[in-house]
Amino acid sequence: PADDTCLKRHYPEDQQRAIELWSQSESFEDIAKTLGLKSSQAAERMVRAALERLRRKYRPGDTGTS
Repeated sequence: PADDTCLKRHYPEDQQRAIELWSQSESFEDIAKTLGLKSSQAAERMVRAALERLRRKYRPGDTGTS
């Protein structure tokens, strides 16, 4: 699971919640409903964007300052 402190400090609340739900194996459809998004595709984009930010932050050799 993602580092809660990092999420709370650096990510908007909706992305925090999306990652939390995704890490609990919720479907993109359920994430969209919970967050009031228009579609499961929107939920998937939100989760993928947050995951990419986490990957960049914790990439080996990266200072995590970007």
